[in-house]
Order: sequence, then C-alpha cells, then structure tokens
Amino acid sequence: MSLYQLKKLTSKYNLKFTKNDRKFYKKYNYKLGYYMFGEGLSSEEYLDKIEEQRVYVSLNNMYLRRERNRINVYASSLSSIKKYIEINPNFDFVEIGYFPEGIPHSIKLRKSEPEYPWEVKLRRHVKKETLKTFWETHQKTMWINSDSKYELDVEKHKSYIRNWIPPIRPTTWAVTTWRFNDQDVKNLFVFTFCEYLQEETLFKKEEIHE
Repeated sequence: MSLYQLKKLTSKYNLKFTKNDRKFYKKYNYKLGYYMFGEGLSSEEYLDKIEEQRVYVSLNNMYLRRERNRINVYASSLSSIKKYIEINPNFDFVEIGYFPEGIPHSIKLRKSEPEYPWEVKLRRHVKKETLKTFWETHQKTMWINSDSKYELDVEKHKSYIRNWIPPIRPTTWAVTTWRFNDQDVKNLFVFTFCEYLQEETLFKKEEIHE
C-alpha cells in the first residue's frame, strides 16, 4: 500500500506515525502498538486474552510481542494491520511504525547519503594478523569502530579495572564490524573472510514517496 493509504489509516484512528530505518525483526514492514483494557478481568483472564491474540497473529503470518502493558503486533502488509484494528475495536491503538514494502532486510535507510554504504559483520575467532593486514592495505576505503580496532590491537582498550591488562589472543574474541566506501574492496573482504561472514548490510539514502 502507498504512504498515502498509511497516513489515511493513522489519521482515521488518530495514531502516532513513525518511520523505521530497517525491517522489524528482519521480516516485518509494520508495527502496531496498542493497550488492551478489560473491565473486571483478572490477571489470568487478561493473559488468556493475549494468548488468543497470539494464536490469531500466528495463523495470519504476523508476530505479537508484549512489553509490560503495551502490546506490539508486527505484519508484512498494511492490509493485515488494518484488519487487525477493525476486528478489535475495543483496543486502545496508539501507534503505527513502518518500513517501506519491497525493500529487503539487508538494507537500512538513512536521511543523508552514507559515507560508507557497505557494512560487513564477521563472527569471532578470525585470525587477527590476516584482518590487520587487510585493514592496513585498504584502510583508506574502510571504517571500523573502536571495538574492532581493539580486536586488531591498533587501539588500546579502556579498562575501568586498575592494573588489568587484557590477554593477547591470536584470533578475535567478539563480532567485528567493517564498513566500506568501495564495493570492490567490500567484495574482496567478503571473499577473503567468507568462512566467518555473519551479516551484510547496505545503507541507502531514503527516497521519499508520497
């Protein structure tokens, strides 16, 4: 559905309207937030009502998450969200969040053009010396965060424990994050460390469609 239809739905039910920079749980384009009140319901009856909703969303390829007294329902289509609102007129719906349909979960949207559009995450236990050599060769086209620099021993770890010296390891201890402004270098990096590849992400400037 179009952004116009989405805004029309939020206006009809007086809902807060928010944009997300990525798919919800790498799968869903829409989030519907609400509160469920029931006069005279015991705690057990209230939880039973929530379980009834879980069954419904499961049968309709949706997902429900309860966060204290607020409930969020996630769906891939706006029509599913609209139907959910219509069949539950007594719920206090407060917000719709969305991520544009047709965009894969590997893409995250930004308001401005990203300086380093390609991101790669590697699992742990990668040989540090090989990573460090790649970084030293291509660092003009790469960006890494402080944790990853620490993993390569090119930046000192800030310890809050007096006299504690971190152990020197030949392989990485945690997941490392790498960003690139050159796709060829990114592809070479993925090819070199494909055994440890955890996730690839592309950051793109958001296109506004009314």
